[in-house]
Amino acid sequence: MNDVKLFYGKTANEALNKAEQALGDNATILSTKKVQSKTKGSFVYEVSALNVEETSHLKTTNKELDFNNDNNNNNNNNNNNNNNNNNNNNNASIEKILNLVEKKLEQKSTNEMSSMKGDFSELKKSIEALTHLVGELSISNELERIPPEAVKTHKLLSDLGFTRELSLNITNALSKLNFKEKELLKFLKKTLSNTLKIREEFYLPEGKKKITMLIGPTGVGKSTTVAKLAAKYKFSNHYNVGIITLDNYRIGAVEQIEYYSNKMEIPCTSIKEPNELIKAILKMKKCDIILIDTLGTSQYDLEKIKLISDFITHQPNLVIEKHLVIPSNVSIANMQDIFNGFMDLNFDAIIPSKIDETKNLGLLFSFLYSNKKPISYITTGQKVPEDILIADGKRFVDLMFKKLEFIKKSKVKV
Repeated sequence: MNDVKLFYGKTANEALNKAEQALGDNATILSTKKVQSKTKGSFVYEVSALNVEETSHLKTTNKELDFNNDNNNNNNNNNNNNNNNNNNNNNASIEKILNLVEKKLEQKSTNEMSSMKGDFSELKKSIEALTHLVGELSISNELERIPPEAVKTHKLLSDLGFTRELSLNITNALSKLNFKEKELLKFLKKTLSNTLKIREEFYLPEGKKKITMLIGPTGVGKSTTVAKLAAKYKFSNHYNVGIITLDNYRIGAVEQIEYYSNKMEIPCTSIKEPNELIKAILKMKKCDIILIDTLGTSQYDLEKIKLISDFITHQPNLVIEKHLVIPSNVSIANMQDIFNGFMDLNFDAIIPSKIDETKNLGLLFSFLYSNKKPISYITTGQKVPEDILIADGKRFVDLMFKKLEFIKKSKVKV
């Protein structure tokens, strides 16, 4: 008979890591809970686990799982209400502290402000500690809401960078399938691959022309992506390619794109006004594909976004495929801001850039999943033309897991 072993840590993940290190791949998590430590008034996380051989399982055909299944949420409604009450209480504590700060500020004169710097520093530390505690309580509550045997899956998804909500939904969906651990991982990868929306690369019939415009904020790599696509279409697909740039604002922008076009011996022209676009396209009548590099602008700069829109709408019958370039190395909130800021341009697909500069592709996956927009390409570095890949669900998921494995081997904290 297998003995139940207990593992403790300051956080739930720390206790889980100790269990995995001690019991290996056959570790079966029985429970995860918060308990009082030997030190009075403090708490630790307790994980109980067994080391057992993998058991038989039910075979299931692969399909796209509904990670937003209402049944998953209904099963946990009572727990959710209790957990929300706990979190609300802690958030209320933070609000109380902030309200006290505000009242202090109102009571103090300008001359007294400098003497309060030390107090504010200590207060800031207290608030940060309390915020961290709320986060830890939230993680603990999540772990208590899922079946014990699914805790390792939840931890894997968290390590990959998935948002808490999506991690929990995927874990609950998978916990209903009685898989062996290795086959569960295989099924998870295949399901994630099938779930990611992909815009298939086009086939251009003879005599047809395609116009593609890249939009997005400054510094996300639009110009180098245009150059990478131009090289791919010309040298791999053997199309006649032309480039039009609207970026006359950034210093050196025109020179940068002209440098690449000269190296590849493809026509390139710069325009400033919307009525010049159709003239520039007509001059490139021998080109099968025309790539348009737009001015980089903040997602909050409505005036410049309106200018890009004027280029698109000036010729209503002109079909322009629009791709939004979004950096992968920013927070999901920043990704969403960019997405929302350019939404009025009705873009067709997303090109995630700077894949090489992020270690948590699960965060990008969570963003893409929630917004239901397909990806067309991904860029993996600054080299032209090498660092661009055609979007593919399996390739994306494999890359996501490879990054996690590299981080673990390098002993870099996720």
